[in-house]
Amino acid sequence: IVAEFSQLMSADLMRSFYSGLDVHLPNKILLWLDANDSHQNCFFKGMSKDSYSFLKLCEPTDKIEDFLRGIHMDILIVSEELREDVFPKEINEISPILEECQVLTDISDVPKAFGLLMGLLYASNIDYPKHI
Repeated sequence: IVAEFSQLMSADLMRSFYSGLDVHLPNKILLWLDANDSHQNCFFKGMSKDSYSFLKLCEPTDKIEDFLRGIHMDILIVSEELREDVFPKEINEISPILEECQVLTDISDVPKAFGLLMGLLYASNIDYPKHI
C-alpha cells in the first residue's frame, strides 16, 4: 500500500499522514482525566459520536466474521477492556476493514491503521465515506 501510494503520489504515505496529524490533532482532541482513575485516558469524552464512528470495538470472544457484517469501511480494535468512554490501554488487534473483510492484520497502532486504510482507498480509487 505504501509503495503503491508513493508511486502514484511521489510522496511517503505515512510521513505525510503523520505530518497532517501533527498539524490538526491538537486542535481536535482534548484529553481528560477520568474521575475514577487519574491515570486513565478518557479519549472519547467530549467528542461527538461521529468523531470516532470509524472505530469499531469488539472483544476477543466476539466472532469477527459476525461482527464485520455490514461494515463497509472502518478500523477494528479488539480488546478485553471495553468501555464506551475510554480508549483501551491493552489492544489485542488493530485491523482496517474494507467491504466486511479485514484487509490487513498485525497493525501496531490506530494512526498507522488509519493511514494505511486511507492509502488503500486512494490507491484503489475508492471514495472516502463521509463518516471517516
